[in-house]
Amino acid sequence: MLGVLCLFLLSGHGFPHGLLRPRQDCVSPSQPNPIADQYPNSITGTVNGTLVLIPMSLEAVRQIIPHPILVDAYRTILPGFPKDKYPALLQSVQDHDLRFNGSSVPGVVDFTVGSLLVATPLISSNRSQRSSFEYPFVDLSGDGRTAYRWAVTQLITPDRPIARGGSEAYGTTVHDTQFDPPCEAYGTVADNSSTTYFKGSVQIDGIWTQVLSLSFKTTNESGIAGLSDFIENAVSQPFFSDGDICDVQPRLFNTSISQRLFRPRKVKGTVKALPPAHPDESVWEQVWGVQVDTAMVEFWPSPRCAELFPTF
Repeated sequence: MLGVLCLFLLSGHGFPHGLLRPRQDCVSPSQPNPIADQYPNSITGTVNGTLVLIPMSLEAVRQIIPHPILVDAYRTILPGFPKDKYPALLQSVQDHDLRFNGSSVPGVVDFTVGSLLVATPLISSNRSQRSSFEYPFVDLSGDGRTAYRWAVTQLITPDRPIARGGSEAYGTTVHDTQFDPPCEAYGTVADNSSTTYFKGSVQIDGIWTQVLSLSFKTTNESGIAGLSDFIENAVSQPFFSDGDICDVQPRLFNTSISQRLFRPRKVKGTVKALPPAHPDESVWEQVWGVQVDTAMVEFWPSPRCAELFPTF
């Protein structure tokens, strides 16, 4: 989303009061951007992290999402999924090595998102993190078949003021967040390389409070039928919040950073969330997901959602 596009740091911009300055020695272990030269007129980069299918009550979600849900579409991909459940998506990721015009050489570029025009130094970012609960397979256009992905809240690294402004341009509520680990897609538990964690804390009444916690372990269990297909489909659906501007950002699972030794890794674990990460205090145990590094391409200027609607 433009939260990804806007990971470019605004030179000389101050940090919000009470937030720690970013570590200057932060070096990401994520792999380099493999597609910058293929899409010189778009923003490209990599997105590395944990993508989780969160089973929620279908009835409850229908009360939250202000548009119809394409139930038959996700049931086709997830044939064994419980009929009374809806597959929400949790993304906890690191955006890395963003490029424009195939280069990370410093320069200045104007990004237009709807009516928002942002001028910012063009740099390569390797340490921006974000997390959000998202709701795919939403029928925003009303055509009964085109899937969109909806979210209203995002946790994001505090040293990216342009990221905050860009995400808010979609109507998203953004919360400056300190993540643990601070420079990686997820951390590895000491003495157990198959178990990973990812945590996020925000300031509530002036106190840093943990509002998100992921703990996952690599597994060879069969898991949910269609899980990988669901993840690949959901993360590439156009994203929207207030329905005015849409973010079109396909994720590519067929590049060198997602193949062979780096192919998606199936994981199973626990997610804990508090407001504002999620509307209610919630715990999901024994949930399934994948950990993978993917290339992404973001087409801009970001279109108005209505421009994507099919015409008959």
